[in-house]
Amino acid sequence: VLKEQNFSNSSRADAKTAANIGRVLGVDAIVIGSVTEFAVEESAVGVGAGPLNRFTRGVVSGGKRVNTRASVAMTVRMVNTSTGEILTSVSGSGDSAKGSVEASGGYATGIDMTSASFQGSALGEAINRAAQSVAAGLSEFAAKLSAVRVDYTGLVADVSGNTLILNVGRLKGARVGDTVEINRSGRTVLDPATKKVLRTFVDKIATARITEVDDASATAILSAAAPVQVGDQVRRVP
Repeated sequence: VLKEQNFSNSSRADAKTAANIGRVLGVDAIVIGSVTEFAVEESAVGVGAGPLNRFTRGVVSGGKRVNTRASVAMTVRMVNTSTGEILTSVSGSGDSAKGSVEASGGYATGIDMTSASFQGSALGEAINRAAQSVAAGLSEFAAKLSAVRVDYTGLVADVSGNTLILNVGRLKGARVGDTVEINRSGRTVLDPATKKVLRTFVDKIATARITEVDDASATAILSAAAPVQVGDQVRRVP
């Protein structure tokens, strides 16, 4: 889905595009963001040959001590997929500094250099700290949100005993656990002069609970036996 929407192109990673993709994915909100700072600074100090017990467990034949400092900052936005509204914007940053010894000549085995793992590097730690800061801000905001519900209408597409198939699915807002009302158009009142319909009375036939949902349809179970027909109207009960 993201490939089809060309979402990897940064010029399209805006609130409107994010909202469209969020609706395709069937989510209420989507998070987008950008890195606002990405800096790595290194400084080196030459060291002579001999034991370097503070930094290593071996001996180097000359080399240098490299100090690395990384700074990362990012800003993310949470977008309402129904309206395109930016619900909140959160920024976070992280810093880390690491030191290592690099040999310029031969060295004995057992040198305890800084881990080669990215997660353990200065840059890796800075990124993780910035991401954790952003995640904490989003979690704090999310705790204040109430569930976003969408009112929807549709039709009964199939009836089998007390099981109904509806022509509304995840993309229109249907969720497992929703209660829907089944209605049928009844008597109409016409204007005696123009013969235009003035009012249509709608008869409530039954209620049902949605048990399964896919993108385009839903399965619902009637709460009680009722003469439901294909084509009857469906609406979510608030």
